Parts: sequence; C-alpha cells; structure tokens
Amino acid sequence: MKQGWIKLHRGFTDWEWYQDANATRLFLHLLLTANHKQAKWKGNTVGRGQLITSRDHLAQELGMTVQVVRTSLLKLKKAENVTIESTNRFTLITVCNYDTYQSEGDTDNQPDNQRVTSKEPTDNKRITTNKNDKNKENEENEKKTTSVSVKDAHQLRAEKLFNRKEYRQLDKSEISAWNSAKDIVKSATEREWKELEAFYAAPQRETYARKSFATLLNNFSGELDRAAEWYRKNNQPQTKLGTPTQWT
Repeated sequence: MKQGWIKLHRGFTDWEWYQDANATRLFLHLLLTANHKQAKWKGNTVGRGQLITSRDHLAQELGMTVQVVRTSLLKLKKAENVTIESTNRFTLITVCNYDTYQSEGDTDNQPDNQRVTSKEPTDNKRITTNKNDKNKENEENEKKTTSVSVKDAHQLRAEKLFNRKEYRQLDKSEISAWNSAKDIVKSATEREWKELEAFYAAPQRETYARKSFATLLNNFSGELDRAAEWYRKNNQPQTKLGTPTQWT
C-alpha cells in the first residue's frame, strides 16, 4: 500500500470540472500517482509532480474506457491543470502547481492547513474568474467564425484521409465540427494517427469507416478507438513455421 497523503483545499469544490465525475476522478488519480520526488524510468527523468503512463493504462486503473480518459484529459489540459507530452511509447503528464497539493517539505501526515487556507481561496477565485472570462471570450470568437483560412498540420492530415485537396475550403458543418473536435485531433499520438490512416486506407467493406469529413470529426475519439481495435486484429505477428525435419 502506498504511503503519504496529498493536500486538497475545500475550494476544490469550486473547480470548473468538479461536477464532472470522470474528470474529477482522473485528476485525483493523477494527484495521487504523480512522483513526489524526481526519479528515473528507462533512461527518462520523471520530475516531481509528473508521471509516465498511457491512456490504456489509465483506463485500466480507473475502470474507464480509453475514449472517456482521452476526453477527460483534454478537459484537464484546457483548464491548465495538467500538461501532456505524448510519444509513440508513452505519455508524460505533469500536474500544474503540484506544490499546491503536496509541499516539498511535507513528509509526515500533518498537513499545513493554515498555510493552504490563507493562500488558496484568493488564488482559486482569481484563477476561476479569469478562466471563465477567457472561456466566454473564446466561445464568442468561435461563434463569429464562418471560415477557416489557414489550415494547420493536424487538420490537413485528417482531410487527407478523404484525399481532399489542400485548397478546398470547409463548409459550414465542417467548420463547426472542426471547432468542436480540434483539441482531440491535435492530441492524437503518432501511433494513433498511423492506426487511423491504415484503418481508412483499408477497403470500406472491412472497416465501415466514416464517409464524410464532418462525421469523422464529430466522432473522432470513437474512430481512434475503432481504428486501434481494427489495427490490433489485422496486424497480429505471423507465427513462423519451423524447418521440417528431413527423414533419411
């Protein structure tokens, strides 16, 4: 059984995702499992407040689907509670402001409640207010958006699944779908992209992949999961047969 504790101020109930059960469970799990001191893992330095994991591993630990974990991580990232760095081998998650939850000098089970109480309510209130104002501003800007003039690499890569020309502009439904899905699209790892590209390159009768760009975007997280499952089933390593014995 793991030893120690983390501090959690009552102001946590004012957190924007507090009523989202999955996001809250995931964030608490990250707080509890992040390194409390720097360590090494397979040649990689994992700092204080960081952990190396994967969406599959988090889903298994929390009893969630990979899609729910992916969506919840995006919420934490947008709220600036965590930063996420993905490679083709693992995901490095950093809990922002980790010392707020576990001070460097805290080694016993006597949390310094007075220090936390005196500082955090004001900070939490200011951060929450600023984030709400920023979110409202972003929502208004997205509502005013009627076209996408500059396409980023992630959008172009998604469009190539349908062999679309780079200069082709998005229609109204596609713009709406892109604005809703772009964070999920941009968070996809290289491995997930390769699986999705192989999935869409396969014969339609085998995959039943989405037939329109807007539909793909509206179901992007689910398509990543379907592509991963299809890829696993169709890329099993072939068993090599041994050389037959020569009878004399």
